[in-house]
Amino acid sequence: MVTLTEQEYKYLDEAVKDPPRQILVGRRIATTTGPLGEGVLTVQWNKISEVGAAELFLGQKMTLSEDVIDRTSPSLDMPALARGFRIPRRTIEAARRMGTPIDVITARSASYRVSLLEDELVIKGKEGINGLYDGAGNTDTGADWATPTNIPLAIEKGIAKLREDNIYGPYNLVCAEEQWGYLYALVGNTADYYYDLIKRRIGGDIYPSGFLTTGTVMLTAMPSAGFFDLPLGVEIHAEVEELPLNEFKDLYGVVWEAITPRIRESNAICTLTSLT
Repeated sequence: MVTLTEQEYKYLDEAVKDPPRQILVGRRIATTTGPLGEGVLTVQWNKISEVGAAELFLGQKMTLSEDVIDRTSPSLDMPALARGFRIPRRTIEAARRMGTPIDVITARSASYRVSLLEDELVIKGKEGINGLYDGAGNTDTGADWATPTNIPLAIEKGIAKLREDNIYGPYNLVCAEEQWGYLYALVGNTADYYYDLIKRRIGGDIYPSGFLTTGTVMLTAMPSAGFFDLPLGVEIHAEVEELPLNEFKDLYGVVWEAITPRIRESNAICTLTSLT
């Protein structure tokens, strides 16, 4: 029998959770909501389409206006992200015989692939679901970041766009890999990198992403502002079962989760293009 003991499954579960902790960028710039349950196939989407200024009243009578909620897209699909893996029964029995942990590299690899897919979905978008970049309500252009002095100029343009819509800092910045590399040019004759300069300016963090097209970056409001989030149906985890005898009773598993990006205020995201 290859049914895992409680201790073995705990070891497998921890191995599956490790890759997301290391690589997920989307969850650093947007907070999760949930888990809501594996039976949740869609989530409500109330998008703010008109946000007016607050009003001050000196008297006791108040006639209030209110924000307009756009219900043209009342729900979002909650997709499942999954990858299978297999652990040979003889691998499990050998580990038990030797008193060593089970080799769970296949499960860890499956988790890594699911995590990559999650980041692509959240940051860029996929299969008709808008990620933060594709769903951005603000955009502007800059000049080639290979000339380092263009970097702060582009960032200032992005900040100006956000502030025009009353989206104030601090901000986070997500960069395509090439633009991330340019941030490590030195500022003039100082010991500072442009990375340090920009990080101080935006007040938040800077992350690289292989899912952004070369020549693009994305400025976002802080996740605590609540302008976007990540409804989570099921947290990333592994489920396993013993295969039948004709499959030599190997252990088959699936790493899966259910998650989707939800943008309530698209103007809280600004993309910058033409940076190469």
